[in-house]
Amino acid sequence: MNKELLETLKIHPTKVRYRGNAQILEEEERKYVMKKISPASRDIYHYLESRNFLHFPRSLFISSDNIEISEYIPDAPVDAAQRVEDMIYLLTLLHNKTTFYKELDLDEIKKIYEEGMEEFQYLLKYYQSIEQMIQEEVYMSPANYYFILNITRVYQILNQGILSLEKWYQLVQNKKTLRFVLNHNHLKKEHLREGENLCFISWNKANFGFPQNDLLNLWQNNYEYLSLSSLLDLYQSKYRLLEYEYYHFVAKICRLKRIDFNKKEQEKMKEIIYFIKYMEKVDDYLSKQDTNKPHNQAYQ
Repeated sequence: MNKELLETLKIHPTKVRYRGNAQILEEEERKYVMKKISPASRDIYHYLESRNFLHFPRSLFISSDNIEISEYIPDAPVDAAQRVEDMIYLLTLLHNKTTFYKELDLDEIKKIYEEGMEEFQYLLKYYQSIEQMIQEEVYMSPANYYFILNITRVYQILNQGILSLEKWYQLVQNKKTLRFVLNHNHLKKEHLREGENLCFISWNKANFGFPQNDLLNLWQNNYEYLSLSSLLDLYQSKYRLLEYEYYHFVAKICRLKRIDFNKKEQEKMKEIIYFIKYMEKVDDYLSKQDTNKPHNQAYQ
């Protein structure tokens, strides 16, 4: 705790609580948050204000070494599913307020495509080798057996990702500009405050990029609380994906994580259970979609 800084600001906490990288400073009638922020956060805050997006903690002071003190924003007890829905609403507001178009960089687009294809090919070969390893076992472990029951779904999702990435690359090459937004990029349900006004906290990872990147971030951090169809319906009721953005999003959700099969059995089983739950959600969505037609005609 920076006592000299607090003395200068006439903040005299009677209690200090630690939450992640932040310190909650409690006086009798007020609370403050003190934490280290990234150098870019100053510019992010100014940009949000200039775009009239005010759903973020207002800084009271930022030191030269990027120690920020802001007012503490209280939270309200809201169940997880409702909190995620509120996050989606606030995310659409952020994206609407910060949308801009930038000239297409063909080299950057080609790089994204090639790196994405390399990763899909790597994952296919990796899981083919894992399948062969498991099939050669005399007695499969429970975790390996549970995984091998779902191997067909792994290949289906990865191959759908390849097709969607190819479709995205085909579409985007005909564009002169691409749509960009400010992405929060840290969309965990704990980073929404449900006080008098909805508020995102933890902006240290914010950056400018494609809107589908933030949508992916929200999905991967909160997929257990809603379906993909619900996510897209709620998001697109306020901010509709363009056709090429939709296919890029589908490619991204199909880029499955790499399971570490060298872990101890209990740890491996836990990882596989979450992996299969994620796949089931993705597969359920894909199985109900015409892969040649974006969800809900979600493009302009």
